[in-house]
Amino acid sequence: MDMTVNSVIGWTALGLIVGGCVWLMNPDRGAIGWFSSMFVGIVGSVIGGVVAYALRIGADPYSPAGWMLSTIGAVMAAAIFHSTAGIRRSA
Repeated sequence: MDMTVNSVIGWTALGLIVGGCVWLMNPDRGAIGWFSSMFVGIVGSVIGGVVAYALRIGADPYSPAGWMLSTIGAVMAAAIFHSTAGIRRSA
């Protein structure tokens, strides 16, 4: 089970989608831009995918475990970014 370019591209696409959804669900969209939201979603998604690969549970591009950890990583990264960026902007 090797990590392929298809896996990384899939995790990147998933990160874009999750980052966009998190930005759309944020009531204060003006505080954080859509580009930064999607970038953080991509970073979190790739990190989650790499963790799945390191744990040997999801390097295949169609592996459900890899997609789930990738989604969890993207949501966590976006949530942390939105909560800390909102605090910095308010202060």
